[in-house]
Amino acid sequence: MPATVKIIKPSQFLILFIWISLHNSSFSAPWVSLTSNYLQALSLAGQQDYQSAITILQRELAKDSTFVPVYYRIAEFFIYQNKIHEGEKYFANLIKKQPDNPYNYLGLAYWTSLKDDWSMTFNNCTAAIKKGLLNRQIIELLAQAAVKSGQTRLTSLHRVIRQKSKNFNNLLTTLINLHLKKFATVNKYFKRFKTNKTERWYLLYLEGKINQQKQKFKTAISSYIKAFNLNNIIDPFTKIELYSLLGECYYKTNKADSARYFLTLASDLASQYGALNLNLKAISILVRIDRETGDYVNLKHTVQKGIEIAQKFELARSYLIRFYFDYGQAIYSLGDFEHALTIFSDISKKFSLSHPLDTKIKYLLGLCYYKLHEYNKAIESLDKAMMEASRFNIKNLLPDIYWQLAEIYEILDNKKEAKRFYEKVLRYAQNIQNYPLIEKCYLKLARLYINFNNDNAHYYLTLADAFAKATMQPYYTANHRWLEGVLNLHNQKFEQAEIYLKDALNLGKQTLSLMSIICGRSGLSQLYDYINHPDLAQIHADSATYLIKNYYNIIKQDLA
Repeated sequence: MPATVKIIKPSQFLILFIWISLHNSSFSAPWVSLTSNYLQALSLAGQQDYQSAITILQRELAKDSTFVPVYYRIAEFFIYQNKIHEGEKYFANLIKKQPDNPYNYLGLAYWTSLKDDWSMTFNNCTAAIKKGLLNRQIIELLAQAAVKSGQTRLTSLHRVIRQKSKNFNNLLTTLINLHLKKFATVNKYFKRFKTNKTERWYLLYLEGKINQQKQKFKTAISSYIKAFNLNNIIDPFTKIELYSLLGECYYKTNKADSARYFLTLASDLASQYGALNLNLKAISILVRIDRETGDYVNLKHTVQKGIEIAQKFELARSYLIRFYFDYGQAIYSLGDFEHALTIFSDISKKFSLSHPLDTKIKYLLGLCYYKLHEYNKAIESLDKAMMEASRFNIKNLLPDIYWQLAEIYEILDNKKEAKRFYEKVLRYAQNIQNYPLIEKCYLKLARLYINFNNDNAHYYLTLADAFAKATMQPYYTANHRWLEGVLNLHNQKFEQAEIYLKDALNLGKQTLSLMSIICGRSGLSQLYDYINHPDLAQIHADSATYLIKNYYNIIKQDLA
């Protein structure tokens, strides 16, 4: 490796690679292998003129019935216009006119795959192979259909394929087991596939897919970039897919900016050529990145773009629902609870949702009502969500519903119901051994009874102490000492309160628990103010205020 490479930062190298890839004339040269009419059709599709694009592609197919991308684009463009009946009729007529042309069955197989009819896709792939077609596209589609339709035991079909080409049989076995994540078999048959003459770019592409499934994301990135650099990926739709794969892998290596860059490239290129499905896939990954990184401003804009595309054709319904969910959650997270409430209500009205989505909507409506202080409506929505989650065994949502109901009942001073729901969350946390949630429940239950039933408050603090000792979580003890101090302060047992609050402060320092230190200082300030020691009260108040003001900076320094 040249010495000069060592001084280039990774981000600089990435930008340099992208610039060369996009502007090097040799990179673009292989596109001329595609017919000018095919590229013209894609350009028209980018302008949303799908019918004109189909007309041109149909003429291309009349000239060359072996041009696989044409079948795929015709199928997609019928879908994007919501012309399902016309599409069915078109592919049926192809087979009727040329029943012995295996490529017609490949076209029909791809058409049925777009509608998620995987059994018919499997049957059509089988028919194409038995009529003599063996290429990369038919094997890829067959492998996907076999797994999706649960027909992975292909003994007789393997025999037919093996007799014609051991290489394609190795590819089929590789792909089926890759879908099933049986990596030992994948490695064995991919090694055999590599020994045969295959397009180098495709070997690298498949190598990248395998490593991506194995979660070896850096190795996958390397393979995808090498595939690009070979300069013989001629179909823009393949480039769009590779950009998306690179984006996903970069995100998995904690490089969100690089991920966004490649996914934006994918989305822009998909828009240029009217590739709505691939555009939605790229946008859905961008949405996930924005959601998981908490970038709700960007999430709002990304989702709006996704909604605009998904509204164009009926078979994008699942994307549309998901995007509406994410849009509502972005608006909610940005604090516009009334708007979020409207969005979630509209989702419920627009779509006939199945569970668990319908249950999640009721839960989200409950959250919005809670934030808007409409507690009775919040309880009504959350109760419905709770009943449905219990009925349909949506276990992961129940603790969130219980917690929200507990907080509402606590606000309404209904301690009996608040206790009931906090204890439900506590049992859940104990079952899955979620220590932070167990601690949180004990503190909530203890605070619930301060000034109401101090014996109950002390009981839960005793349980919390026992839990902290049993699980060797000493930093929890600081929280308990602080709450014991608050309890004694409310009971006007000032000496005991001072002992507990100082203990909380010291334990917070020992365990580096910033919140325990802040709570200890605040409690002592309140205590000294109450017993007429204003100087001491001010010292602790100033210290607590300083820590609160610098809380985020301290965390950043600690993480650096």
